Amino acid sequence: MKKTKAPAYQLKPKEKILFSQVICTHPVLQEDALIKKNYYKMLVSSMDTVTAADYISASLKLYRKKLGAGNLNMNFKLKMPKYLSVLLPLDIIAVCGYDKALLASPEYQKLLKQVFRITDISERTQNAIRMLYQDFTSDHPAWNIILQSCRKKSIYSWIRLLQKNIAFAEQKPFSILVTATMSAGKSTLINALSGKKIAKTMNEACTGKIHYIYHKPFEDGLVGKWQKKPQLDAEKYILSEKEASISQSSAESVYFSGMLKNERIVLIDSPGVNSAIYDKHSKITEKLISVGNFDMVLYLVNYTADSTDDNFSHLERLKTLVNDTIPVIFVVNKFDEYESGDLLPDEKMKLLKTDIEKAGFKNPKIYPVSALTAFNSRTLFAGMNFSDTDTIMKLMQNGETLKQFSSLQKLIQTDSLHLEQYYSLHTAQKNDIQKMLDIASGENDVSSQALIHSGIYSLETEIISYIKKQKQKGKI
Repeated sequence: MKKTKAPAYQLKPKEKILFSQVICTHPVLQEDALIKKNYYKMLVSSMDTVTAADYISASLKLYRKKLGAGNLNMNFKLKMPKYLSVLLPLDIIAVCGYDKALLASPEYQKLLKQVFRITDISERTQNAIRMLYQDFTSDHPAWNIILQSCRKKSIYSWIRLLQKNIAFAEQKPFSILVTATMSAGKSTLINALSGKKIAKTMNEACTGKIHYIYHKPFEDGLVGKWQKKPQLDAEKYILSEKEASISQSSAESVYFSGMLKNERIVLIDSPGVNSAIYDKHSKITEKLISVGNFDMVLYLVNYTADSTDDNFSHLERLKTLVNDTIPVIFVVNKFDEYESGDLLPDEKMKLLKTDIEKAGFKNPKIYPVSALTAFNSRTLFAGMNFSDTDTIMKLMQNGETLKQFSSLQKLIQTDSLHLEQYYSLHTAQKNDIQKMLDIASGENDVSSQALIHSGIYSLETEIISYIKKQKQKGKI
């Protein structure tokens, strides 16, 4: 069998948080409680011989939770249906974080021999798995041999998810720094781009450290976090942690459900630079910018705020610190707060353009969004039928939800707030967005209409367009 050349990918420990957790769709979940417990026991027993690193411990903890393993001291026989046997050595790949160095090590080669002794796997499939452990890639021919041994569609589909995780890690990541002065809606924009509440949103300086937010390869319904140690099911912790009490950076991961879902994106959420509470925030952000480990900058401006010294000072520092080869997109946020008599989007952006050019940026790209409307359209109102009486009645009973729905309607009903019209996209891109809008209008899909008018699709299209150009140049 001819072996493919492995793409150059090597993850730092915290970057393993980017993987989607395959246990969430594992075929063994369809089995009864005893089989699930037996399977987990076999997995843990097999890995007793290797060093339990942080990610491995977190993975096994999640497996234990999903499989309902409970007390490991229970006495039961290690038995398992034959068709599940092939999954055990593949689960070990996932549990160790797809770590090539670990899998090729003598320690794991010894582990693999032990697994083959306690499972019923054909010699041909064993040889294919050995080859993967030595040097796996997403398109290695060994995968086809393993897939041919599958007797159930669920197992075949599950193995394909392993390949998808690996293929995703083989891509070069595209990192986007999101920066702003306080209360510009930076965290809300991040939530809108991801389609999940991954960042806390309050009208205060809540982001007190650098968050590296990794897009996952596919939806697993989980939020991952790596602060001191990895947590693979950490949604509740993320939204309750105290920013000021912990170190300067952490890694989070979630599947992005928007238009960026096909790219390996890393959003870098930096502290607001004008916090009156935490004066260290500006220094953290400036140091991050000066290092320059990112491919694009999204600079947020609050539409409702007047031009301020803080904003202009940050613009000047950004221009000084950012390499000219790195694109900066200026995003004017909070158009959901537009009131009659306020400056229209094009008028506001003309004023901002003057300030931005004074700071040294030539021909700046300035685009409007309503991040809150975008986030609500992708989450709170997604799939709602607003022609249904019961839906409307429920809206009327919740004052905050009704307020958000009113903002959503305002964007739809006010032509000047159809924010997609202010983007300098190619004709084909504009036509694609218009087709989506026509379909949403025809189906009376209010949330999809608002999502398009929020400007988030257009902003994502702008980001994707730049990524494609970089790929064509061989830089990604």
